[in-house]
Amino acid sequence: MNKAKVLILTLAFLIASATYADISVEAAYSKPAPEGNRAEVEIGTITLPDLPPADQVRVAMKCAQICQSDRRILTGTKKSEALLREIVLGHEGVGQISQLSPEAKATDLKVGTYVVVLPHSVPNGDSVAERGFPNLSPNMKHIGFSLNGVFAEQMDFPKYNIFPISNASEMVKNFGEDPYLEQMVNTEPLACVQRAFKLLDEKQPGVLNKSVSRILILGAGPMGLLHAMHARMKYPKAKVVNYDISPVRRALAKQIMGESTVLDSTSGLANTFDVVVTSTSSADANSVDAPKLIKNGGVILLFSGINLHAGESSPEIAGVNVEAIHRTEDLRQIRGYRVGSKIKDFTLLGSSGYTKTDIATAVSELHADLHSAKPSYSKVTTSRINGLSSRSVQDLSGRNRNVVFETSSLAKLLEFESPEVFEHEKISIRFGNTCSGLFGR
Repeated sequence: MNKAKVLILTLAFLIASATYADISVEAAYSKPAPEGNRAEVEIGTITLPDLPPADQVRVAMKCAQICQSDRRILTGTKKSEALLREIVLGHEGVGQISQLSPEAKATDLKVGTYVVVLPHSVPNGDSVAERGFPNLSPNMKHIGFSLNGVFAEQMDFPKYNIFPISNASEMVKNFGEDPYLEQMVNTEPLACVQRAFKLLDEKQPGVLNKSVSRILILGAGPMGLLHAMHARMKYPKAKVVNYDISPVRRALAKQIMGESTVLDSTSGLANTFDVVVTSTSSADANSVDAPKLIKNGGVILLFSGINLHAGESSPEIAGVNVEAIHRTEDLRQIRGYRVGSKIKDFTLLGSSGYTKTDIATAVSELHADLHSAKPSYSKVTTSRINGLSSRSVQDLSGRNRNVVFETSSLAKLLEFESPEVFEHEKISIRFGNTCSGLFGR
């Protein structure tokens, strides 16, 4: 073989190697403990293939946020595979499509499109999904739980999980990319909130036909505040209040929502509220407090899953499994329930997850909120981490409480039992990705 052919073959090999070289990205992933009952968080690098698989889309993450479910899976109180193997964590995120596979057909998915990464993935042909309830499918998988999640600089996701944000480019021009995306990372949580109230409309129209005057949200964490903001929009004449067992969380919620909207105690308020929403994973809040506080004829919206360790049974109300009502979006009438000296009737209504219709209406509501004179939803994000490995947390609430940890702040704030968790509402993670060097590879 002459020198010219050797040179040509060498160049061809180098070009092919460069074209199809794997890439390394920073990510936060689970590190299962040897005893198998919990997992820690590790910040490191993972390898992605040069091209995303044919049925997946590569997204350069722009903004993500921590959800309480991310903490629960690490302690085993929410089912996931994080206790068994390394999984990239996180399930609430927005970004831009950075790469499509060569097999991708012509769709509205294009490099550079702003997208919400949806947590739930349901296989094609799923019978429950085809009936309009993908959120209730037993075959559903979750990113960050059993599929790699959004706590990575770039990640490949099933096409099913990619939701293009309509009019996003125009909104970025009007509001700036960072403020806009920190608003839109609330899309999936707000969609879940919306679904709960849509089910109330659909399954309990009698409640809406009456004047809903008092609504209680049990929980003043991020989801509790989203519930309160949406309920105020939906029922402008109603008194909407939150309660949280944590005084630290109550103080922060008061700063965001206003002093009069967060209760310091529910003492003396039995049989008071038309609607009680359980936006907390506390078993007692769901099965003891909610029945006590609901008025005769009212509705308890069972929104949150319950923290249950292995071997623990789900709490019950009048023999009805609370977790089952939540998971199946069931409705159950409770008759003649005694709380102290009071006997009353009320309805249990479950809500679980979202559908893509809810995602679309959440996007619309978040856009409308940005255009309003007094935007609300952005206030839920009180803290920001700039990069997965950063040790600092930037305060966005105006309290000037910037924090520096000795290790990764993300890992610290994913600890379920960490008291620092209650010092924050939504914690956003901002990625430094730009179009340069990523798109059009």
